[in-house]
Amino acid sequence: WERNYKALYNDYWGQTRATWLPSPSLPEIYPIVDALVAWESDQRPRYTIAPQALPHSDFARFFEDLADNLEVVLDASYQVNDEEGQIAIAEWDKYVYGTGILKTTWDMTLAGGLGDAITRRVSPFAFYPDPQATCMEDANYFIELRRMSIQELDRRYPGAGDLFSSGGTDIDSDREPNQITGAGEGEPRRVSPGNISPNTSASYGAPGKAGVRVTDIPGITVLECWIRQHKTYTATEINTRESIKRVKDEWRLVVCAGNHVILDTPASDLWSHGGHPY
Repeated sequence: WERNYKALYNDYWGQTRATWLPSPSLPEIYPIVDALVAWESDQRPRYTIAPQALPHSDFARFFEDLADNLEVVLDASYQVNDEEGQIAIAEWDKYVYGTGILKTTWDMTLAGGLGDAITRRVSPFAFYPDPQATCMEDANYFIELRRMSIQELDRRYPGAGDLFSSGGTDIDSDREPNQITGAGEGEPRRVSPGNISPNTSASYGAPGKAGVRVTDIPGITVLECWIRQHKTYTATEINTRESIKRVKDEWRLVVCAGNHVILDTPASDLWSHGGHPY
């Protein structure tokens, strides 16, 4: 993945090749991928809602009108929340890394605090699926790693910021490459990556106080774990009246930060379908 990233930006050799050796490059890769993503994004996804009702009945026609209105609402939400931009980034991931991951979840801060469903891109470097899975349907768990500030953690999980009043806990994990740090090197991209000329220091602070470097700002590594569980229950067969054991799948969300469990709840408490969001 890191080699693919370097080849995309025509920086495959980096600083590891001797100056006297030839360094062939392929500057056509970036514009080709850019053209492919733009072409594929010309036709954006459209929602099709079909009512589950007996056809050609007043009941079905009533729900058909609701379904048409819901299609308009979903399309408006798609545009307002810029989901097209997130899908475009996943398209880039598809060509650079061979896989693109999208996540549809609920964001309670959207729509003026009313909340809205939204689709976001997930970095392949931060996504750890069940290694035994062959597709999304037979996976037993998915783990997503996120690095958050204390403020972001408290915004997403109110009250969790009080658990880290003395600072965050960051674990060593895969880092997504970017144009500031390169591929697999250094800290993740930040708003203020270094000193601004003529200043010679990348630190800041109040007058007379010790400066704080941007990379010293405490961060918290949050693990969002989606775990597949099953329940066994007994049902009665209608014709023979025999008891039959049945199995029902359900997903559970466990969020961990440091040594704390921030959230532990069944997915059915988050949304009615009770499945994972990927």
